[in-house]
Amino acid sequence: MAEQISTKPNRPPLFKVTRGATLKGSQVELLGTPDDKPLDALKPNDRVWVREFLYYRAPDSQTPLREAHIEWRNLARAWRTKDEEALGREFTDDEAAEYDRVIYLKVAEHQAKYLREQILSKLESIAKGLERAAEEVRRAAAQSERYDLSSSVYRVQHDLAWLFPNLGADQLTTDLVGWLQMDAEIKRRGGASDQADS
Repeated sequence: MAEQISTKPNRPPLFKVTRGATLKGSQVELLGTPDDKPLDALKPNDRVWVREFLYYRAPDSQTPLREAHIEWRNLARAWRTKDEEALGREFTDDEAAEYDRVIYLKVAEHQAKYLREQILSKLESIAKGLERAAEEVRRAAAQSERYDLSSSVYRVQHDLAWLFPNLGADQLTTDLVGWLQMDAEIKRRGGASDQADS
C-alpha cells in the first residue's frame, strides 16, 4: 500500500478520473499502487487501485462503492476547498478545524438572521391583527346603540375566537426555539451573540 499524501488520516487524498472509460468523472481515493511504490515514483502508465468516493452516502446503503485499477495519468488531484487548492496542499488538523468552525459559524449566523427577521415579521403581523380586532370591538360597541347588544357581543366573540388561533403564536414559538439554538451555536463557535441586540 502506498503512503498517503494526506495530513489527516480520516481524509485520504482525493483524485478525479479525468480520462478513460472506467469511473470517468468520479472522485476516487487511492487504495494502493503496484509494488507499494510511493506516489512520486509512479510512471504515467502505472495502474493504481482506487475506490469511488461519495461525500453523501446513506448510512444504511447496501450498494458497494465501485473499485477499479486506473492508469496514473488518468487521475488529477481533486481539492476539497478553494483554500486548500490555493495552498497546494490539504489543511493541517488545526487549519481544517478552523475552516470548519468558520463555515459552521457563517451558516449559524445566516440562520439566526433569517429566523430573527421571520420572528419580527410575525410579531408585526400579530400586532396588526390585534389592532384590527381592537377596531372591530370599538365598531361593535358603537353600533350596539343602534342594533341589538347581543348581536354585537356575538360578533365580537366570533371575531376573537377566529383571530387568536390564527395569529400564528405557535409558529412564533417554533421560530424562537430555532433562533435560540442558532444563537447558542454562534456562541459555541466563537461568534458575536445576537442577544445583545435584543
